[in-house]
Amino acid sequence: VWVQARDPPNDQCAQAQGPLAIGDAVDGTSVFANLDFGGSGAQGLNCGGSYGNVEGVWYYTIGTGNVMTADTCDARTVYDTKIHIFIGDCQKDDDSKSLTCLRGNDNSVECGNVISRQSFVRW
Repeated sequence: VWVQARDPPNDQCAQAQGPLAIGDAVDGTSVFANLDFGGSGAQGLNCGGSYGNVEGVWYYTIGTGNVMTADTCDARTVYDTKIHIFIGDCQKDDDSKSLTCLRGNDNSVECGNVISRQSFVRW
C-alpha cells in the first residue's frame, strides 16, 4: 500500500477557513502542515511570547468590536497546541510581511489541568 501525505486545505494564511463566528467550534489537525512562514517569517518567530513559526493551520474571523477568545481547552486536545492571533491581509508571496502579531499563547492556565497541551487567547 502506498500513501501520499496531503497538506491540510487551510495550511497557509491565504487558504484560511472562515469566517468563524462567536460560538463556532472547529475540529482540525496540523498533521502534514508546512511551516507557516516558509522557514523565515520574522513576524512569526515570536508572537505574544510564543514561538510562532510552526506547522500550523489557519482560520479567520471578522472583528465585532467586542472581546473575542480562541482556545484549545478541550479534552479531545491530545497534542501540544499554540494559538497565534494576527491582524492584516494574507499575501500569497510572503505572509510574514503583511501580518502583525496581536496575541499568542502556548500552554495556558485558563484551560485547567492540562496546561502543557492547551492554549487560550483573548483579544
